[in-house]
Amino acid sequence: MAKTEAEIRQDIVRVCHRIYDKGWVAMNDGNVSARVGENRIVCTPTAVSKSMVQLEDLIAVDLSGQKVDGRAECTTEIAMHITVYSL
Repeated sequence: MAKTEAEIRQDIVRVCHRIYDKGWVAMNDGNVSARVGENRIVCTPTAVSKSMVQLEDLIAVDLSGQKVDGRAECTTEIAMHITVYSL
């Protein structure tokens, strides 16, 4: 059974905290994303430490990189994420 978007968002937050705790990223380094639909990606925002990412910080974009949900700013790395999902 496929995960819901809410479950995937929880997974993203857990992954962010784990990669920070393991020392794999420093403060605002890197971003985490997951494709949650045919034309929707949930990702971490720009300028937020992975140690502090919360569910309400996550944003959603369409496959053109336009923000469709969330209050924070989208990462400038979103084009790279979209490219990977389009392969």
